Amino acid sequence: MDWIRSLLTGVGAAFDHTGSGPVAIPLAFALGLLSAIVSACCTLPVLSIVVGYAGTRRDNGTRARLVSAGVFVLGAALALVILGGVAAAVGQVAQSALGRYWKLFAGIVAIVLGLGALSLLPFNPFGSGRKMTMGSAKGGLFGALAFGLVGGGAVSVCSLACNPGIFIILGAAMLQGFTLWMAGILVAYALGFSLPLGALMLGVSFATAAAKFKGMETVVRRVAGVVLVGVGFYFLWTF
Repeated sequence: MDWIRSLLTGVGAAFDHTGSGPVAIPLAFALGLLSAIVSACCTLPVLSIVVGYAGTRRDNGTRARLVSAGVFVLGAALALVILGGVAAAVGQVAQSALGRYWKLFAGIVAIVLGLGALSLLPFNPFGSGRKMTMGSAKGGLFGALAFGLVGGGAVSVCSLACNPGIFIILGAAMLQGFTLWMAGILVAYALGFSLPLGALMLGVSFATAAAKFKGMETVVRRVAGVVLVGVGFYFLWTF
């Protein structure tokens, strides 16, 4: 892990030196990817929300799982861009306040989805319960985008305590203002940071499919429901 931290420091220094040059975009992407890995020690409890959500989905087929993970990454990246944009336009104090309420909302959503997976609600938050195929997955993809926006934002907020990369990006955003170029840098960083979240969701999705093949789908959904409820109450407790 030390060599990853050293690499993160080197990439951050290169980004500061580059400023607004064309190399800033790929450096911001690399900075986001490394930041996600380095800050994993702070976000391990929160990453359970991604594991729990992936365990409750019913994507059918490799293509559907890949598309769902990609849409989830876009949602998580959008959340980070919004948080960064608020910090650039208004200030880091406003960004911190928005992050707290984002975390509160993510906790409520996680609890509702978890109770739904445990069949403890009078309605089904996952829709009709049909398998998500590419021909009928619009609702499922919208759910992945929305949960990426909510859950990804919560993971981003919780990573602030040990994520030096985000402060490099936010510092540049506040100095330069929210210009079109700065928006591109934020998007590159957000995609890099969100990519491991999508990989985690994809891995759990394939593991769930394997469990279903062995007749353990119900067990997996129950475990995922318990995880979601637990993480939801964790968010509310630490609000």
